[in-house]
Amino acid sequence: MRLKYLTCFLFILLAQEAFGQIIIRGRVIASDDGLPLPHVAVFSDSIKNGTLTNIHGEFDIQMELGDILIFDFIGFERQKIQIKENKFYEVILVPDCIIDHFDNKLLHFGSGLDLANDQFGLSMDYTSRFQLPIDLKASASYYWNSQSSNLNTNLSILDIVHSCEFELEANFRYQAVDIDNYKFQNSTASIEPRFDLWAPSIGFGINQFQNEGSLSSNAGILVGLKREIFIGRKYIPISLSTTFWQNKPEVNISAEYYFFRNIRFKVGYQGYGDFNSIIGSLGINIRTWTKAF
Repeated sequence: MRLKYLTCFLFILLAQEAFGQIIIRGRVIASDDGLPLPHVAVFSDSIKNGTLTNIHGEFDIQMELGDILIFDFIGFERQKIQIKENKFYEVILVPDCIIDHFDNKLLHFGSGLDLANDQFGLSMDYTSRFQLPIDLKASASYYWNSQSSNLNTNLSILDIVHSCEFELEANFRYQAVDIDNYKFQNSTASIEPRFDLWAPSIGFGINQFQNEGSLSSNAGILVGLKREIFIGRKYIPISLSTTFWQNKPEVNISAEYYFFRNIRFKVGYQGYGDFNSIIGSLGINIRTWTKAF
């Protein structure tokens, strides 16, 4: 009996070799956070074989060299690879849209330090989707010590126009800084079209600057650019903007990095005349779901 089973097993192996079929193994991960994707549909272009990834994003499937393997998952771009050799395949799927429309509400709480001004601060962001006639994102941060303070608020109208290839947003920002012998207030409004991973912005603003009792009012033109750069397995959002005030230009630079999907580290720089700010903050995103009925 054992000889019979052994003979059948050898026959199966020889048959697989004869038809060139091999077992292909691999793992599927998401490009935005590098985490494995479970339940991804994995199948050949001829629909001969198919399987799903497990909770660790791993899969194995019987294929022939030269076959096309397809990976399909809701919310991500479909990917095809050709099986040219017997190896472990690590497949990275890219989200089909930049903005995550599966969240109804998103809260972010953070704290940080302004290294240039020895200030401690708190920040909060709130994103509301499908709750109002328009989608809004509001954010505020406040950094202070015993001698100075820095209040920064921002309100964005999201998805004025939206598709996976193009988006249009409007942004309104207000900042009030009070440090030692001078202080200033900035108010700007801008529009931000987004093409794929590129998001240029243009706008205008009004500024009041007070230095040693002298008060001046200025108008300014804002130009900026945002870009999500793919480094390793992460998308790193980078923002750069310059506002050309009549008295002196203002430069803002920021970058974000996410750990474990919801923990965000952000670093930003602002330079305006004698004022310089270097802020590093750490916070967490809290997604809250609403019932469908």
